[in-house]
Amino acid sequence: GRAARICFHVLPKHGSPPRAIEVVVTASPEGDSDINVDRVAYGFMASQALFSGLEVGLFDHIAGKQGGAMSIEELQHLTNINAPRLQTLVTALTAIKALRRSKEGYMLSPNCGRYLVRSSKYFYGDYLRKGPRLCPALL
Repeated sequence: GRAARICFHVLPKHGSPPRAIEVVVTASPEGDSDINVDRVAYGFMASQALFSGLEVGLFDHIAGKQGGAMSIEELQHLTNINAPRLQTLVTALTAIKALRRSKEGYMLSPNCGRYLVRSSKYFYGDYLRKGPRLCPALL
């Protein structure tokens, strides 16, 4: 089968050391009748990127630009996250289409602006941030 090694950096709260999660996945030759390990693993990492963006207020900061793009330097100043980690986060969020990148910087996708910005009447980011992430019964 096909194997992939993935390393994802988790952005902790201020003052905590960073954590890295490394996942090695092997795709099954069984097709649709078996788990798609790639999809599950990448889905987990995509949700972690969303949770991190919510935690540091990234979507709210970009929305505050009112439709304009925000540079990585502006985001770094507003979030107080060092450049390499912030670049990893915005790259992940761009890859999952939560953000859009232009030569001017980063903008929110329509659904990101609708559901992940606190000032939106459709905001449900608190549910995503505070909802259960692990099922203790499975541990």
